[in-house]
Amino acid sequence: MRLIFAMLLTLVAASATAEKFYKWVDKDGVTHYTSTPPLNQKASEVKASGSAPKPAEEQAQPAAPDTFPGGADAALADEAQKQAREKNCATARGNLSTLQNSAKVMRIDPTTKKAVEIDDAGRAAALADAEQQVKSFCN
Repeated sequence: MRLIFAMLLTLVAASATAEKFYKWVDKDGVTHYTSTPPLNQKASEVKASGSAPKPAEEQAQPAAPDTFPGGADAALADEAQKQAREKNCATARGNLSTLQNSAKVMRIDPTTKKAVEIDDAGRAAALADAEQQVKSFCN
């Protein structure tokens, strides 16, 4: 992970200071601009002029009315979270009820794709998980 981050940082730094860019068109007709020429592809060199544009977070742009904190987007997100929580609560309570009240509980074995009965240790672990999920989603 650190290696990937270091490589990405190096590429960003190199592209920020590079003055040569290459323009090329791929087989689908899409035009690309890169700081290194593509392999096995014809590219033309493009000289950069002027200053680099400001990053998006530095550009002053007014927010749309429904994107302000507490606006329509926030209300919709809150409602969606509430509905998801209620659905998860109902599922968790159903799972807990099944584990507490059924004499035999089955699960699908991921290797064989066949239904197998959960043993006592598996049932105890599943009960603990279901109780935790009820506490998490229903309170």
